[in-house]
Amino acid sequence: MVLRTVIVALLAGALAGPPAPAIGVDESTSTVQCVDRDRVGYEPVSTSRVRSIKLERLSIQDVEQRLATGSNQSPHATGRLVVEAADMTKDGPWSTTVYAVTDSPHRSGVKIVFVDHGSGGVRPTWVNEKLVFVQVWWGRIRSSDLIVDVPNAEFVYKEDADYMTTILPHCDTQTPR
Repeated sequence: MVLRTVIVALLAGALAGPPAPAIGVDESTSTVQCVDRDRVGYEPVSTSRVRSIKLERLSIQDVEQRLATGSNQSPHATGRLVVEAADMTKDGPWSTTVYAVTDSPHRSGVKIVFVDHGSGGVRPTWVNEKLVFVQVWWGRIRSSDLIVDVPNAEFVYKEDADYMTTILPHCDTQTPR
């Protein structure tokens, strides 16, 4: 178990860069990392992630078709989401396509393709009648959080989230010295 914790800690350092302030070293066993509390770290979306996300504006014909067939409605039902999810029963890499279309403030839509994501998948949800929040998982502890302005076909928010400290043991549960 200690070896596994050491390997996880070493990988965390390699994947997440410098340790976050919440990470400490349990002095009773200097090889085990622990945290005082769970935290999620955020940073700008990495260049490699940007290449795995493709956003494009839809034609009016595509928007009208998706408005008629979409099932996930925006809060006031002026928009629809259509998700063409990856087949997780097959080996990766997986790709998922999200179509977001709305009539607010005018008829518009976007297609977002997520290439080579992890088994956590892609989770879109409406924020309001024109904004869509999307969380895409790249692995077990890394995701990207995105907010798309559908009428303007642009990302208004995009950051990578690092959940590494949520899987490390808590320092107060470590063996006392």
